[in-house]
Amino acid sequence: MKSVQSENDKIIFSGSADFQRLLRSLRRARGFALYFAVCNVPALRERLLQEIAARTGRPAHSIDLSEWSKRDTLPDAPAVLQSLLQESESLPGDGILLVSGLEYLLPTADPGKQHDTLQFLNWKRNRFKQLDIPLLFAVPSYLALLIQENAPDFWDWHSGMYIFPAEEPERRSMFEFISGQASGALFMKETAREKRELLVLYRSLLEEYQSDNSREALGIKGELNGKTATLLYQLSEYEKALGYLERSLKISQETGDKAGEGRALNNISQIFKARGDYERTLHYLKMSLKIAQEIGDEAGEAITMNNISQIYQIQGDDKKTLWYLEESLKIFLKTEYKKGEGVVLNNLGQIHHIRGDDKTALLYWEASLKIAQEVEDKAGEARTMNNISQIYFNQGNYRMALGYLERSLKISQETGDKAGEGTILNNIAAIFQIGGDYEMALRHLERSLKISQETGDKAEMIPTLHNIAHIHFQNHRINQAMEKFLQAFQLARETQNVQGLFNVSRDLGVLLCQSGRTEDGLPLLRQALEIGRASGYHGTVEIESLLQQYNHN
Repeated sequence: MKSVQSENDKIIFSGSADFQRLLRSLRRARGFALYFAVCNVPALRERLLQEIAARTGRPAHSIDLSEWSKRDTLPDAPAVLQSLLQESESLPGDGILLVSGLEYLLPTADPGKQHDTLQFLNWKRNRFKQLDIPLLFAVPSYLALLIQENAPDFWDWHSGMYIFPAEEPERRSMFEFISGQASGALFMKETAREKRELLVLYRSLLEEYQSDNSREALGIKGELNGKTATLLYQLSEYEKALGYLERSLKISQETGDKAGEGRALNNISQIFKARGDYERTLHYLKMSLKIAQEIGDEAGEAITMNNISQIYQIQGDDKKTLWYLEESLKIFLKTEYKKGEGVVLNNLGQIHHIRGDDKTALLYWEASLKIAQEVEDKAGEARTMNNISQIYFNQGNYRMALGYLERSLKISQETGDKAGEGTILNNIAAIFQIGGDYEMALRHLERSLKISQETGDKAEMIPTLHNIAHIHFQNHRINQAMEKFLQAFQLARETQNVQGLFNVSRDLGVLLCQSGRTEDGLPLLRQALEIGRASGYHGTVEIESLLQQYNHN
């Protein structure tokens, strides 16, 4: 808690009727009273509280709850508010309490924490009343609505709500500030906490522009929706991201912003990729590619080509995968866009790894890792270290593999990349499995599966279910193994995930043959062999041997 002082040389709210009404209410209030000052621009909220503190003629104390958001993990909102209450009990009877930053305890991407905070306000309203002093919450407009709808008993005690809209210079200043804060370079290295802070700012500013449909305001709203979606996607909040992307796309189409339209289409495609809907993914990507080529957006063209390559890789079309990757790399090298170059090198390494050429894969991944570290692309760094770990795993150097995985996991958790975290947990489980610690392996796999189920990432569910089945198989829990294999197989077939079909068909085929069901197992082994040959996957020789073995039995 801190006392608030104001600079008296520039009073900016004196002409506001709501400001004068609020001052009169605070001066006259005796005992408990609850007020809300609604202002969407954080800098103006801070200045508003300064001017109130200077002009009420009463001892004013301020508590800024945003300070709690500067921790590595989201604070426990009820604990923060409980601390606020305890700290406020010592205030003098003629004082007033000014509270800002409540929005940081109500993260837009975490409905659970929103619910906990709002329920605390509702259930503990008598504790606030026992403070016996006037209480003013300075909040953005969306938060006032959330409290009204979800903490109605607390809201019903309010004695007044006062609105402080921002003038265009203040709105523009805030937009330019957060655009600078959230540039592409910074997006790559922000922590999950910093991304959540930006989400609060975006939502506040979107509220401020909500009723402004001028061409300039529409452009700003389109960009804010797009950047909000990017942050939500990076936090693996795919469904929420899609809503913002659809609004961004609509605005871009209405205003004729072809570059913005192309970006939105490209980003929407990645939501459908996570869902495993590869047909719609390609549809959006090809629309995005056409726009990029029409307007000469080379960076957009290369990014989209790289994304297209990943769909063809999933579908097992090796020729198209390499063509799109090579074309994408040419453009990135030409334009000297290092981050894009690193991403493509990483994907080229993946192709060689799948083919069993780990020596070449490692060369690509080491080059990709160097670039990611140079440009501070934290997500790319984590992704590449995870891939490098697989080289050491294949070599039997599990200590080195685990070292890379632990570093990769730390970055993914710091940046809020839940999808990346799930993949890494999967790979860590494989090391415990090799060491015979099946309990720890299953624990990591179940954490990974939970993440992919929460994010709706079907592509990641397939290997996780497959690996869980493997552990049950190794421990002779045949029914559990069969159940998980079948779940993985159904998902792979549903999403036409060729690599998943290859892996699961092979291992499910073996399980069925060993269980005496060769009439069911052999067709799966033949399917795995056919897929492996067509896609150039490593391990087809072993499948041929298995077919010979079970055909003779």
